[in-house]
Amino acid sequence: MPSHPSKQRAASTPASASRAIEFRPQMIVAGIRFHLVDQGEAIAIDDRSAHAMLSRLVRDGFAAFVPRVLWESISDRERLDWLLAVSDTEPALGPGRIATLRHRPR
Repeated sequence: MPSHPSKQRAASTPASASRAIEFRPQMIVAGIRFHLVDQGEAIAIDDRSAHAMLSRLVRDGFAAFVPRVLWESISDRERLDWLLAVSDTEPALGPGRIATLRHRPR
């Protein structure tokens, strides 16, 4: 799993942007939604919790960067784990295998 990349304000950019993938709030939420379902952990994600997560990340000016070569070398499970860790998010499985995304305090 990638080490924790830098979390930066959205206005910041790494010097080697072409060698890094920038994850902004919408991409983080979309990635978590995709991987939770793709990995068979949930059949769907609660829309209200995903919207609350997106709002939190936008409000915090969230952006994370990971080296492209590292991202391409890890498994889908490792990608999900990284997305959850870097965004301080944890899924909670509810009735009907609907996942709720919750903020995980540090």
